[in-house]
Amino acid sequence: MAVDQLSSTDREIVAVLSEHRVATTQQICTLLELPERTARYRLDRLWKLGMCGGRQPYADQGSAPYHWWPSRLADAFHRAAELPRGGEREDPQEQFLRHSAAISGLYVALVRLAPSLGWELLAFSREVEAREEFQIGERQAAIVPDAFVLIRDGEAEYHAMVEIDRGTMSIPRLSKKLSLYLAWAASGVWQERHPYVPALLVLTTTPRRVEQVAAKAEERCRTEARTTPTQTGFTHIQGFVVAATDAVEHPEAAVADPVWTSRGRVEGLRLADLLREPWDRWRAEVTERRADVERAHQRRKDILADDEGLRRTVQALNRRWYGIDTYSEPLQDLDAGDRDALELLLNETDPMSDLERLAWRFFARRTVLDPMGTPSAASEKTPASTVEREAISSLRAAYLARQRETVASLHARYPFLPWVLRAIRELDAHELLHHRTWWVYPSPVVPRRAPVPWACSGRSRRLSSSSDCRSRRSRSQSLGRRPPRRAGSSPRC
Repeated sequence: MAVDQLSSTDREIVAVLSEHRVATTQQICTLLELPERTARYRLDRLWKLGMCGGRQPYADQGSAPYHWWPSRLADAFHRAAELPRGGEREDPQEQFLRHSAAISGLYVALVRLAPSLGWELLAFSREVEAREEFQIGERQAAIVPDAFVLIRDGEAEYHAMVEIDRGTMSIPRLSKKLSLYLAWAASGVWQERHPYVPALLVLTTTPRRVEQVAAKAEERCRTEARTTPTQTGFTHIQGFVVAATDAVEHPEAAVADPVWTSRGRVEGLRLADLLREPWDRWRAEVTERRADVERAHQRRKDILADDEGLRRTVQALNRRWYGIDTYSEPLQDLDAGDRDALELLLNETDPMSDLERLAWRFFARRTVLDPMGTPSAASEKTPASTVEREAISSLRAAYLARQRETVASLHARYPFLPWVLRAIRELDAHELLHHRTWWVYPSPVVPRRAPVPWACSGRSRRLSSSSDCRSRRSRSQSLGRRPPRRAGSSPRC
């Protein structure tokens, strides 16, 4: 078979043709570092073995180089697939040959010039691998750049998409293709494969064509930015880098020389400038986000470390007449006595003791902060540690002793008050008093003045009410306003 007659050089040539679809004799010489005479001999031998095809396209001036493409047998050999059945594929058209050879020429230029520019070519994908699908509303769409390029420059990695335009694309078709790229950028689907929106590089034929591409790109960017439904999409479109050059026939100049024009008609740019712009923007955004995260983390640490401040904030945001229910779910996993002790700690306003600070760690570990720094209970359940359980048990015992002491002093002053007797029964059962009850105990309600004895006659009560009414009326008249009539008072007042 023909495959058995292939040398190592023949196999390398077949690999180049299968990966790049079309390559000229000079491109193969550059990639494999072969003398032109050797390359011609090997290609002619592969052609006779049925491993490739070749043609010399028409040229307006001079002679065009030979363009080579792989046969079906060569593709199967390179991919280790089964031998194809049927005849050979038809010879490609000249337009396809020129277009594919231009893509291969850019790859060869990058391989040749990347070391001198301090770059490393990490990836160069053709149409099939570079295709990316996305949704426009309910419609499935896709961008298919001619090539995707990934270059490393020190710590930077540049992403770019390449479109080859040999002047055969109409302006409406160019506008439609640019709109598709902008819709893809606004959709955010690129985040699955790229850290930022890659630059779009258009290699075309003439300076007039470059002006048309740059003007149309600026026009489509303005239009699509106005109609995009999200602010994120607007930002991505505004930062989308589109540039064109007329060096499609001279890829070395496109890689190294200042021959690029970006949208907005900024001329004299190098390829490095175009690739670095989105990278620098993305790097600045990442640095800013990292700084924001660090500041938020530090703010969270400061808030959680300040036990008194965190409790005051939680109380100010969540206090209700029935207490604070922010941590109701984490407290459900505790015993009733431990839960009551922590609820007392949560609603307390006096400065914390060392034991209370240790028990407060239960709340601090289960607190999250939103971007504005507002604390709330974490949704994830965190089991209580041994240290937390010991601290909560000690806090419960300390609160129980304090409540017993306070209730005992109240019982000595008010031995027959029903709520004092009820509190004694609860404490004897080793049950902590609820925080709503405990707020009342330190300062029991005492009437400000003695009430009117029930033995007083109705006349004395009426006289007392009348005298109060007249005193209020005299004070209101001295201030120049009519006193309001109290509900239930005598009309004569």
